Amino acid sequence: MMWSRPRFTPRLGTVAGTRKVRKSKLPAPRDRIERLGKIRGAMVDALVAVGGSCTIQQLFEILRRKRVRDVRRRILPMLEQAGIVETSGDVVSLASDWSERLEAARDAGGELEADELAEERRRAKSRAYRERGKIKPTPHWTNADADGHVEDLRPAHAPEDTAAQDAPVSPLAVAICSYLERSPADACQPPGWIGSTLWAYDLCPDKPTPAECRAAIGELGGDTYLRGRLAEGTTGAA
Repeated sequence: MMWSRPRFTPRLGTVAGTRKVRKSKLPAPRDRIERLGKIRGAMVDALVAVGGSCTIQQLFEILRRKRVRDVRRRILPMLEQAGIVETSGDVVSLASDWSERLEAARDAGGELEADELAEERRRAKSRAYRERGKIKPTPHWTNADADGHVEDLRPAHAPEDTAAQDAPVSPLAVAICSYLERSPADACQPPGWIGSTLWAYDLCPDKPTPAECRAAIGELGGDTYLRGRLAEGTTGAA
């Protein structure tokens, strides 16, 4: 038996306690699913263990609840509505078709599909753990320190292009170049983050868009330029 699933409504804005902004595509909302829950499942197990019928006081002692009225008012009503148990005074009994009614309630609550999904995830994690030695790492220049491949990922020096060196660059490209010279480790950040940082430090008059920052980085050499700056930051080169 599973607990009820709460309602989920995705939201935009900042994450609580941080300045991180939710920018990704929102997941689909989910409605609440009412289920019998583990406590009512324990009551059914208790009734099966005692032969299918007992008093509310006996159920109270078996389930070790704090108050008898919790059993009468909070646990029994849902089982009665589902047709799993029948109450006559202080005696609670399992219905004649309680097993079919229980399976129908679990099916209506989506527990069978949830069990299958949980089992698929368990098998996937088990398979990934068994094959952990067969997976080859894919080093990336943004994770040079973590992967331990700083020397391998260091970009080779491109041949000098006098025409490219003499080509004029935009003021935004100059500002990015100046900032990354002082903070080369930030070369792994997204273009939008670099533009927001320049604007926050008053290094550019207007807040550039990610597309403008990407174009300015392209003027400096694109990914090759960023790899070179990051290599300087990870190796401590001047």
